[in-house]
Amino acid sequence: MDIDVLTHCYNRFGGHATLSLVGSFLSKGAPDFGPAVIEIELHPYFRSTLPAKKTLEDIYIRHHSTMEELPKLRFLRKKQRITIEFSSEIATAEEIIKFGPPQLQLFLDFYSEVRTIIQDITNKIKSSDKFDTDKFISWLESNELALPKNEAELKQIADELELYEEEKRAAMDDWQKLGIDWIDFHPNARKILDLPFYWECANDFSPNGNDTGADVLGMYRDWRKKHKGKSSQIFFEQLLKEWNVSLNPKPSDEFSIQTHDDSAIGLAFAHLKLDSYCPEWLRDLALTAIARQEKFIRTEYSSWNLFDERMETFTLMRRKLEGSPTSGGSSQAAAP
Repeated sequence: MDIDVLTHCYNRFGGHATLSLVGSFLSKGAPDFGPAVIEIELHPYFRSTLPAKKTLEDIYIRHHSTMEELPKLRFLRKKQRITIEFSSEIATAEEIIKFGPPQLQLFLDFYSEVRTIIQDITNKIKSSDKFDTDKFISWLESNELALPKNEAELKQIADELELYEEEKRAAMDDWQKLGIDWIDFHPNARKILDLPFYWECANDFSPNGNDTGADVLGMYRDWRKKHKGKSSQIFFEQLLKEWNVSLNPKPSDEFSIQTHDDSAIGLAFAHLKLDSYCPEWLRDLALTAIARQEKFIRTEYSSWNLFDERMETFTLMRRKLEGSPTSGGSSQAAAP
């Protein structure tokens, strides 16, 4: 069983040096409880004690509103996954986003919080599900004996878990390393976007790997569920308005240009992933965005050590958009 931890602050999402270590700690050596659940995703949300950063006010409000609706526990049986979203009380968002090595007290505090929350999954398990709940509870209790008692033990555990994760990852092919649930996307999407690059979620150069592109994918997926049949152009314009970004940013407004272009490119590829086509208006907008970003890098960063790699990714995205379908037809979205 894999247990993953993804932290949520209003301006940060993803892994964490200490908190994610708790997930690996629980995963390593976990016995087989049955095929009904092969993955547990833990989503701790952290409250900010400081005001929102400029332009992120709406995201700040939405994040804290979401926290008022937690906890939420969902059993996705088809995916053999349980997700748990909860408001964490062990630290503030400002404390969590600090970088540094794993911290002993934070590790122990979070483990204790998770230990209390994770056992609630047994309430979602039905008698017809193939999952040994008694064995699961016993295993949770036994893990406490292996908790680190000092910084030296924590470092040893961290080193062992780093090796464990490296070995697990080395055994995967490039597509498996993406960790993607293909059921979430259109059945033709992987044929259209036929390189792992297009799907990478932690690569700033990929269309949905940078922060903006990732947000656009997730937000468009949610939006289209509630606005079936409506043009994604409405979504795009509303999103930029919410982010205080102009649809026609001035040359001097670097933030708006970058956000606009990343949003256009991200939405174009979100369409391909969710609908297996990209509307012509959006394809053209994304191609213009790619050309503008490419020109900027060539002009300002020609000696950049990642210049060649960045140019190659521009070429991959441009060629894919130029050759992709621009209407849905019978291939309209099947993904949730």
